[in-house]
Amino acid sequence: MSVVTRTDNEVVIAIARDAALVRTARLVAAAVARRADLSGALIEEVRLGVGEACAILIGSVEPGTPHTEDMVHVGLRGAVRGGGAFVVEIRGTYQHPDGDLDELGIDPWALLRGVTDDVVVDLEGDQATVTMTWPA
Repeated sequence: MSVVTRTDNEVVIAIARDAALVRTARLVAAAVARRADLSGALIEEVRLGVGEACAILIGSVEPGTPHTEDMVHVGLRGAVRGGGAFVVEIRGTYQHPDGDLDELGIDPWALLRGVTDDVVVDLEGDQATVTMTWPA
């Protein structure tokens, strides 16, 4: 299940925790970035960033846990036809992986840092908010 709402310069999509719906979020993100007149390379970065962040949040929750039914929310904001910044905010329940990743020195958010120079991951309790910004 996915739900899309839109205002003049913002689109919000909420997707169920289903890996198959990550593609929907990527497609919506690319379409909104295209409408904001981002270059082809930046549209691809937005698409990759949204896909990776959604996949991390969806994959972090074990099936059968109470958070399985939680939605992942993707907000896309940007000045239409240039000017300002194109901002993507993805939020949802995040269950930190077992200590194995920490022991190996693996950062689950590393790929996102390679997609854009301006990425902020805010972990508060069991909620994560990932904010990525590109020049519009």
